[in-house]
Parts: sequence; structure tokens; C-alpha cells
Amino acid sequence: LPDGSEILEFPITTTTLFGRRLAYCGGGYLRLFPTNWVARRIAVANRAGQPVIVYIHPRDIDPDQPRMSMSATRRFKSYVGLSTCISKLDTLLRRFPFGTLAEALAELEHSELPIYRLVRAADKWRLCRRDP
Repeated sequence: LPDGSEILEFPITTTTLFGRRLAYCGGGYLRLFPTNWVARRIAVANRAGQPVIVYIHPRDIDPDQPRMSMSATRRFKSYVGLSTCISKLDTLLRRFPFGTLAEALAELEHSELPIYRLVRAADKWRLCRRDP
């Protein structure tokens, strides 16, 4: 991107659990948490008029992927819930209306989303949040 270009951010959907912000709708988070727990969080966000970003990586829906040698913690993070992710997505897609980011952007005011400007300083690129 050229210097001065801007990037519009769709923030990851979070909830508060035990006083801490926690992502729950994508990647390993979606694989880890029970479907009904995720669905309740989506329903709360929908009632509040907040868009919910659900994302996956191709590996999140491939229970037959090769298992690699790694620490127990990393193994848990990498492989938990692989066998149930497709059924979770299917349930959520049946239960809630979904659309594309382009459709969400058309419904939102640009001022509701953070915008970052790309600037070059001392031979490094940095993203600086632009004030609305």
C-alpha cells in the first residue's frame, strides 16, 4: 500500500467473561467453545445491533489434517474441536442470518469502524489509528 493509504478495520467480535474481553467467533475460539454458548453470545450481540464477525481458517474445518509434533499446549490450541467445527458452523448458519463484509459495510456508518493510516517512518511501515 502506498504511504497514506487507509485500512478500514472490522474488529473481531468479543464478549466479556469474568471481567475480561474474549473472542469467541472464529478460529480456535469457535472450535473450543460449545455451540449453544457461542449462539447465545451471537443472539446478545444481534439484539444490541452489533455485527458479529465469524471467521475460520481452512485448517479449522479439516479434522484429517496431519498431526505435527509440538508442545501439549500448542497441540491443544491447534487441534481442539476440529471434528465439530463444521457442525457448529452449520448450526450457526441455520440459526442466524449471515452476510458478507461488503453487506455489513453498506449498513454501517464508516465512523463506527476504526480506520488506520499507513505511514512510513524511519524505513518502517506503521499503522496509525485515524481519529474520526
